[in-house]
Amino acid sequence: MKVAFEYNDEFPETRNHKESADKIRKICKNKEIRQLEMAEAFRGSEDYGYYLKETKGAICYIGNGEDYIPLHTYNYDFRDELIETAVELFKGLSEL
Repeated sequence: MKVAFEYNDEFPETRNHKESADKIRKICKNKEIRQLEMAEAFRGSEDYGYYLKETKGAICYIGNGEDYIPLHTYNYDFRDELIETAVELFKGLSEL
């Protein structure tokens, strides 16, 4: 008996629209929110890739830092103080 499995995890790339990404950059600069541009693609955006095929937008993350327990792990604990940063970012975007 021979068994074979094949798995193909296809999804569209997540490509930010420049106009939308520039808005996020502008708000971060104006509100002095530390910003780090990702040098490489991040796999966790697969559902957002579909969304950005339908409308202009940009994905961004309010991160816990580079040396923090990864999301979706047993020990992960969201830093509640980051809620204020997220609110300020979205508030700024709503005011543009």
